[in-house]
Amino acid sequence: MLLVACLCWGGSFPVIKALGQWWSAAEPGMSSWAISMGALAWRFLAAGLILALILGRRLLASTSGEMRQAAELSVLSAIALALQMDSMAYTSASTSAFLAQGYAILLPLWVALATRRIPHPLIWLSVVLVLAGSAMLGGFDAGAVGFGRGELEAVGSAVAFTLQILVVESPRHAGNRPWRMSTLSFLFTGLLMLVPALILAPQAASLLAPAHHGGALTCLALLVVLPTLGGTGLMFAFQGGVGAVTAGVLYCSLPIFAAFTAMFAPGLLSRLLGIAYADERLTASLLLGGALIAAAVVLAQLAPRGAGPVAPLGAKESACLP
Repeated sequence: MLLVACLCWGGSFPVIKALGQWWSAAEPGMSSWAISMGALAWRFLAAGLILALILGRRLLASTSGEMRQAAELSVLSAIALALQMDSMAYTSASTSAFLAQGYAILLPLWVALATRRIPHPLIWLSVVLVLAGSAMLGGFDAGAVGFGRGELEAVGSAVAFTLQILVVESPRHAGNRPWRMSTLSFLFTGLLMLVPALILAPQAASLLAPAHHGGALTCLALLVVLPTLGGTGLMFAFQGGVGAVTAGVLYCSLPIFAAFTAMFAPGLLSRLLGIAYADERLTASLLLGGALIAAAVVLAQLAPRGAGPVAPLGAKESACLP
């Protein structure tokens, strides 16, 4: 189910780019920040309202623990997404994407520190393969990278994503019902994104522009269903059965699905929105990078379940970690 979540996230990347391109042309006065925040507010508020309608009165029975976890995840989501978006204004997209995959390293390190046990060698090998594959998929050039504001923000985004993954399966929230918590988290995140969107937009009506265009409204509907209800909803519901470290490796399969979708979706979206957005081509780097990440995902699944950490260093394994 987490791989399905990655498929939903990856498949949404061309939709996000196409919608942003259309919105920028339709509302020339809107900054990229305002468009990004506006799209995120639409996505999360709509997803939250859909789940709220499905749950009905059951949502009113949400516990304080579910509300607390939802609030924590909402703040972390807002920080991670904001830092990731702003980092691309100060560094290349490939560098930002590569550094944002840092949770693949941070999660095993957290396990080692929190449990005083070394993660299984297959996990470390998976991390190496993931980083190599991500670098090839994104065209990352280590020699061209400095370490300024953009790079620092990308690392900060990776830290926020790491904390989000850990909060999802924290033992403090073990009894929470995932779909009630997800509904609250979506609503909270949407409100957090709506405030800066209203501040940054030249006028409130600019945020409603997609509602007046069938193609843009279709793109927003896809973003509500795919990355939000599908990707994030499945993450919240199923990550607890996998473990944070393995989940971090699985999430790194996202670029494979994004690259595959970018081979055919841009042309379809161009006709839908009346924009010029070319399909991407299959390259040797894409094939090799995707193969490395796929191998990492398989290796992560081969690591002993629940025995990912080995070589005890003197402390019992924490209940919140695999």
